[in-house]
Amino acid sequence: LEDLPLLRFFSNVIDELGTSDMNAVQMQRRIGARTGGISPAMLFEQVVGENGAVGDPLKCTAHFALRGKATVEKASDLFDLTHSLLSDANLKDGQQKAIELLRESQTRLESSFISSGNSFAGMRLAARISLLGYFGETTQGVSYYESVKAMLETAKEDWPTLLARLEKLRDTLISQDNLIINLTADQA
Repeated sequence: LEDLPLLRFFSNVIDELGTSDMNAVQMQRRIGARTGGISPAMLFEQVVGENGAVGDPLKCTAHFALRGKATVEKASDLFDLTHSLLSDANLKDGQQKAIELLRESQTRLESSFISSGNSFAGMRLAARISLLGYFGETTQGVSYYESVKAMLETAKEDWPTLLARLEKLRDTLISQDNLIINLTADQA
């Protein structure tokens, strides 16, 4: 659970870094030319109870997803690009991009506190009564803001530490025990 804010940041940064054989601009151009887009997402769901009843508020599932779309002819490009983003994102050389994205997140959150403070208060309250609320607060709320500030400081002052955490998170996501491939396609 302590890595949820890091997962949120990871989902924001992997498609901004490029890979070992393509810089970020080349990667974005290839995604644009060969697919209908690829986007990272974090998905949290409360487990449904028996017979469709409201489930236990302390039972949730969490998933990190790379969503993409492509025509049948370009499906192999979609899979290759998705694999590259997840397994080969150039985290090592991403310090400046990480700092830039973390600063943007910090600024965006500070601005949102002013315009939507009631939403953040609601997230804080929801975090006290359900695991789903806790996930929301940890990845979008005031707690996430505090994590962004801490990650920004680490990115500036001790990049190898943040890099090691990001690489460990990536290794965890792509391990065989945690990987799910969900494919929806038209009939051939």
